Amino acid sequence: DWSKYGYPYLFISAAAFILFTDFCIYWVHRLEHHPAVYAKCHKLHHKWIVCTPYASHAFHPMDGYLQSVPYHLAVYVFPMHEYVYLALFAFVNVWSVMIHDGEYVSNNPVVNGAAHHTVHHLYFNYNYGQFTTLFDRVFGTYRKPSKEVYDRSRRNSKRVQDAQAKHIDDALPSLEASGDNKKTQ
Repeated sequence: DWSKYGYPYLFISAAAFILFTDFCIYWVHRLEHHPAVYAKCHKLHHKWIVCTPYASHAFHPMDGYLQSVPYHLAVYVFPMHEYVYLALFAFVNVWSVMIHDGEYVSNNPVVNGAAHHTVHHLYFNYNYGQFTTLFDRVFGTYRKPSKEVYDRSRRNSKRVQDAQAKHIDDALPSLEASGDNKKTQ
């Protein structure tokens, strides 16, 4: 029944879903970057250093399960109309493709768009959020995309790509070392 909680609640529940799942995904994603978990669970997703739409769904089954729990948990935390939930679940999938598509159309500091998520794939320990940069800002893991990210000619230059590859090569040993808590910077 659409009117059970009133029509304004349909929009409130959608916004609550986005905030709740963004907060939960932030922590699940951050946990998956812990060295004791990363190599076993999340490394497969990060083999896609250059983000593509395929990377959005390239993950270990446990990674997919862990990151899906908040979306299913949300309906138990607060009531939601089934069609709103289904629409949001479809939106989540579209959003996941969009933040991996390599098209940096948004330079919004609040929205976790493709540029912010590309920074995550390049530097690993930043920009864990799904929809916003809010929780990255609150918990100190926000990194603003550089000018190279927005400028296709600079982003595709050999110099920039070599520097990014070197950073990744230097960072991988500490990410994959079980029990090592070093933060890559």
